Amino acid sequence: MREFDEAIYARLSANPALSGRVFNGIAPLETPPPYVVFSLASGVEEHQIPRRALRLSYIVKAAAWSHEEAWRLAREADLALDNAQILSSFWCKRSSLISIAEPTEEGRVLFWAGGIYLIRAEVL
Repeated sequence: MREFDEAIYARLSANPALSGRVFNGIAPLETPPPYVVFSLASGVEEHQIPRRALRLSYIVKAAAWSHEEAWRLAREADLALDNAQILSSFWCKRSSLISIAEPTEEGRVLFWAGGIYLIRAEVL
């Protein structure tokens, strides 16, 4: 799945609003918001004659100190990914939205916003 991770990272990082603020899996511990993280949530290999296909789900979410900023970054990520053909053999489509608020150890609230993106790819 590495090529998909690299393609998603490149697509998100190419957006000037997200550049330098995109991380695969988890942001380094000392990284202050705002930033975007993405990770593979699930993957299914489908055996369809005469070809095989992959169906992957990626979670892409923005972290920020305000709900509005989290959604602004999530929209930028969506512009980069939704309906995108990143590699020659797959497309990407947002299938659902995510909105989470969680307390931090410092007593602040970190807001997350984003989506789950479905990727379909042929395996040759």
